[in-house]
Formats: sequence, structure tokens, C-alpha cells
Amino acid sequence: MPELVTRTNAYLLRAGQFSSTDLSTLDGHFVEQLRLFPELTGLAIANEAGAFLNVARSDDGGFSIWQRNVTATDGLLYRYRTDSNGQNAAAEGPARSNYDPHRDPPMTPGTRRPRRPQWPLAAGCHPGKGSRSAGAGDGAICADL
Repeated sequence: MPELVTRTNAYLLRAGQFSSTDLSTLDGHFVEQLRLFPELTGLAIANEAGAFLNVARSDDGGFSIWQRNVTATDGLLYRYRTDSNGQNAAAEGPARSNYDPHRDPPMTPGTRRPRRPQWPLAAGCHPGKGSRSAGAGDGAICADL
């Protein structure tokens, strides 16, 4: 399932349905995909400019949303909690200043291809079981079980 969702999202990015430079429209899309596919635990995307969005399922039925350079371009990583519909976002803890999606999980260095200026689209953010290339793009997009 992660590969199918990742390939679908890659297609939508290439087709221009979503922008890889403006990730602000993707949080609602990711929430809806997580609602449609209960076996997925999270979806994430990062681009070469350092913007990062991660939407993960929470134990209480809501979602955790992590954003860096999505709605604010100050380089800080913000965390929010939402209800089961992805609404009513509330800040969760202080913003983190030392997060780099190019070096820190879930966008691990193993997702980069050597000698290429682009990140592959990956099914599974972590190297190992379930990590497969799903095509090239100007960012990394992941789905985790």
C-alpha cells in the first residue's frame, strides 16, 4: 500500500495537482489518504529547499502534523495535533530550530541517489523492508506502514 499511495502522490505532483514548492495544500490531502488507508501510519514530503510536511496518525484517532517552511518560512519545525478530520489544529510543544529534513528522520540520507541533484520518491521513509524507489522528483515523498 505505501508504494501505491506514494506513486499516486508522485503522479499528482508531476501532473501539477499539487506543488512541490508550496506544501501548504498537502496536509488535508495527506489526512484524507490516511483516513482512506488505515494501514498507513503516516505520509511525508520534503523538497530540496528544505520545506517538510509530515502527517501521522495519532493513537487518539487524530493526526500529528509537522511542518517546516510550509506556512512560515523561518526554518523552524512546528508540530500540531488535529482531530480525526484533520481540523482544529493546536500547537504541540515549542518549535524545533535544529531540524533538517535532508539529514534527520524520516527523510533519511538513504533516500538520496548519488550523483543526482534530485531525491527519489520513496515508499517507506526508512531503509530496509518496504523501501523501494518510486521514480524521481525534486523532493522526497513517503508513506509508512
